[in-house]
Amino acid sequence: MSKIVYLTDIVDDVENAIESNGETVAVQDILDAFHTRTYGPLLLLCSALAISPLGAIPTVPTMLGVLILLLGSQLVAGKKSPWLPKLIRTRTFSKDKVERALHAIKPWFARFQKLVKPRLTFLVKPPNTSIIGAICVILALFIPPLEIVPLAVIIPATGVALLSLALTSHDGICALCGYGFAAATMAIAVESIL
Repeated sequence: MSKIVYLTDIVDDVENAIESNGETVAVQDILDAFHTRTYGPLLLLCSALAISPLGAIPTVPTMLGVLILLLGSQLVAGKKSPWLPKLIRTRTFSKDKVERALHAIKPWFARFQKLVKPRLTFLVKPPNTSIIGAICVILALFIPPLEIVPLAVIIPATGVALLSLALTSHDGICALCGYGFAAATMAIAVESIL
């Protein structure tokens, strides 16, 4: 985790990266916006898109869940930069829908940017980054089955968003909130199964 990334810069970087695209945007176009930056912005963008109106489109939450799973797994493994298979990198979405989703999440990022700041940073540094990655993996596993229930993917995606926000902003308080939200999400899931 190198430098602090401002949340609205994440959206700006993606908007700039897809500006010259035609009518579609590939996952690789979004990845190119981040180069080899840390996992936080990528996980945050995936979870924010799952929470946004784009998450209501069939199969999109599952695709985002797979991305979160892959990124979280690599975070657990301690990889320096993310890798995704070609099948995922070449998946395309309507540019208009991606732009609308980015437009919808940018005001939220601006609000959160005022709340988060570096504190309790030991909670977002190794080896704790592996714990965050593992929890993101667990939450990502909830996304595909919840896709059949309208807007239910918001629950695990919010947990991932809080944890990735913690990584991005080096905010340990946000990580603690993410841990609490993830525990509540898992407790609700277990309760509903039993």
